[in-house]
This record gives sequence, structure tokens and C-alpha cells, in this order.
Amino acid sequence: MLRFTDLLTSYPGNLEPTDLDALGTFFSPEQIVELAATIATANWTNRINEGLQTPK
Repeated sequence: MLRFTDLLTSYPGNLEPTDLDALGTFFSPEQIVELAATIATANWTNRINEGLQTPK
């Protein structure tokens, strides 16, 4: 999960089918979708806040 999170956050083009297969060992397909959506949403909100220089 940490590898998936890091890749999706920093290097999404480097994700391989084997990364998803590895997640499938521990998570259901629905959980993998939820994980990806949660990571992507957190990244999206971080980019907006950084882009608008929202006070911390």
C-alpha cells in the first residue's frame, strides 16, 4: 500500500499491473478503488492549497 501511495502521488506513470496485483493480495477490488480515490483526492486538495498558497 505504501508503494502504491508513493507511486500514485509522485510517479503515477510508473504504476504497473503488478502493483495492483500486489494490492489484490490484501484488499478487495472495491477497497483498491477506494484507496486510489482517497489518495487522489488528498493529492488534489494539496495541489489546490499549494497553488493558492492557502495559509496553514
